Amino acid sequence: MRNPYRIVLLILGMFPLMSTLAFSVPGLISYKGQLTDASGGPITDPVDVTFTLWDAETGGTQLGSGFSDTDSVTPNADGIYDTLIGDDNNQIPGSVFGNDSVWLNVNVDGEDLSPRTRLTPVGAALHAGSADTAGDADTVDGLDASAFIKGSASAYVVVETTDNAVTNGTNLMAAYATAKALTPHGQALGADNRAVVLVPPGKYDLGTAQLEMDTQFVDVAGLSSLRENQHVYGTANGAGTGVLRQTADNVKVENLFFELMPSGFGTSFNDQDPAAYFPDTALGNTVVRNCLFKGDEGSPYFGWSMRVAIEYAGLYDNCAGLNSSFGDTGIASGTFTNCTGGSYSFGWVGNASGGKFYFCSAGTDSFTTSGSPTVVHCI
Repeated sequence: MRNPYRIVLLILGMFPLMSTLAFSVPGLISYKGQLTDASGGPITDPVDVTFTLWDAETGGTQLGSGFSDTDSVTPNADGIYDTLIGDDNNQIPGSVFGNDSVWLNVNVDGEDLSPRTRLTPVGAALHAGSADTAGDADTVDGLDASAFIKGSASAYVVVETTDNAVTNGTNLMAAYATAKALTPHGQALGADNRAVVLVPPGKYDLGTAQLEMDTQFVDVAGLSSLRENQHVYGTANGAGTGVLRQTADNVKVENLFFELMPSGFGTSFNDQDPAAYFPDTALGNTVVRNCLFKGDEGSPYFGWSMRVAIEYAGLYDNCAGLNSSFGDTGIASGTFTNCTGGSYSFGWVGNASGGKFYFCSAGTDSFTTSGSPTVVHCI
């Protein structure tokens, strides 16, 4: 007799996380599932789900020296649950993903779902089918695995993440160092041959260190479009420092949240004050999209969300800062679309000569005291 219990599984994102060094380290697969009964109603009872990896669809050799991960999950009211394959100090050996053929076997409460599903670098969702209690598990009517990204390739490096924010911060800087040495498509870095550091959701504590973007054509992008999910923070290290320090001009930054934490250093309202975002001046080829910058703006101020008294000459799209953002006492000459700042932003006590502002907003005393900016629907 068939079990009236249907299992619908979805892999949200899989990141076999390789070290930023030459050797591989264990990885994780983020796995989200939904349990429903034969009529489509949610199953909310606890179940044990066991994951193993094989080199063939049937039979074959179990990979990772017999790697197996069993998680006890309790679905919510909609039958949905989340789990990680390879957590709890039982991570997936990096050698698994060196195989040409990797198959995921899912066992629910002692019953294997059949057939196994091949993990391939294909951006598609995985939907597994139903199981029964008679021992002859039903189908896995799925597609190939979703969002399977190797830890590194010729054009990108994925930051290895853990539950420790300090370790994540170290790994972020190491990933950037690795990306600088990449040769995408076998060619030198260039405007049309870029490398990128991919930042998974997580917290990244840099302490007093900085993420220094000092190499042309090496970009940094968060994997989630919810920028707060990629939270990079630190205390800076005195005058002339920040959390994100940028000296390279032709780079892109996207989907990230940079925050300057209380540091104890005072501000002097000059271009050496610490800031969450501390770029060089007049970087006209810089593109910053969907980023949030937050400074330590208590009383007294210990730093800014964005460096003050410099020229912001790049392209800024859907970005936000607090007081004194985008060129306080400096110059806002770039293009700003859907950007927001606090008071004294966008060239206050400076100018916005040449600047273009589309659907932007800011607090009092913003948008210039001199110059002739192009302003469209700004408040």
